[in-house]
Amino acid sequence: MGTSKPRGGYHQSALWALYGKLAGLADRRIGWHRLPVPLGLAVLAGLRDVLRKDNLYDTSALPAVNLPPVPPAAPEDRSNRSLDGTYNDLGQPRMGMAGSRFGRNVPLARVEPDPLPRLMQPSPRDVSRALLTRDELIPATSVNALVATWLQFMIKDWFSHGKGPRENPWEIPLTDDDPWPDRPMRVMRTRPDPTAPPGGNHPPTHTNTETPWWDASQIYGTTLEQQRFIRTGQHGKLRVSHVSTTPSATGFARSTLTGPTTRSTSGPAWPTPPSSRRSTRWSGRPPSSATPRPRSRCAPTGGAWPGNGCTGCSAG
Repeated sequence: MGTSKPRGGYHQSALWALYGKLAGLADRRIGWHRLPVPLGLAVLAGLRDVLRKDNLYDTSALPAVNLPPVPPAAPEDRSNRSLDGTYNDLGQPRMGMAGSRFGRNVPLARVEPDPLPRLMQPSPRDVSRALLTRDELIPATSVNALVATWLQFMIKDWFSHGKGPRENPWEIPLTDDDPWPDRPMRVMRTRPDPTAPPGGNHPPTHTNTETPWWDASQIYGTTLEQQRFIRTGQHGKLRVSHVSTTPSATGFARSTLTGPTTRSTSGPAWPTPPSSRRSTRWSGRPPSSATPRPRSRCAPTGGAWPGNGCTGCSAG
């Protein structure tokens, strides 16, 4: 199994190694935030380099097949976002695109899961109940009730593993006093990496269906046809339903803020994508052929779309 840590792109010279050690020493002895601003920033630069080398483990250098295609570079890549997340780094255009792999923050040699039954020792359900059970309200004094909604909204902009397969779920035994209605508890496994080569002779990896950039992809989607569906093509406006939510922009759950709740919607299957991939959400220009789907209303609960409908739910 290939378990070496890819270190491309990090500073490897002896000077940078010494810089990192001095930055760590200054932070431990004084604290970067107590230093004058220029020196504090210099210490942060050294700390960041050490953290990148020792706490982030790149999975993109592992063997891969059927990678999502990266279109040729275009002049607008220097000024506009792309819908699929490519070319945020002009030197590494694939970095952070939809369909790219998640990195790791533990060495790749240690990401292989324990076999059963050791994997369930201790039981994740017992750990959850011990740490998260609340017998009474514990008020959050520094935030209000909207923070959970906002965080979920942001998280769905940054990443998703996609829908897990229903076959062969994890089965978690429950104690007699556990109120969970089904026994055993069944949890879908994480979707396998579609770019992993067959054979399994490599550390397990998973891919992100979203773009991890802060680019509002939970509203606009990650493809041109999704953007054409959500935008009216007139005066920079979005299409909204009669309950003031945006219709779903993909075939999996999307979230839209509606007051204190989060509404998740399931959308229709999409037609063959157009050839263009450029984002127009930052430039204020409507898509060149913003033709909406025949149905422009999203019902609050199933029925607007044949087969799957739009379903409202609190907290996703």
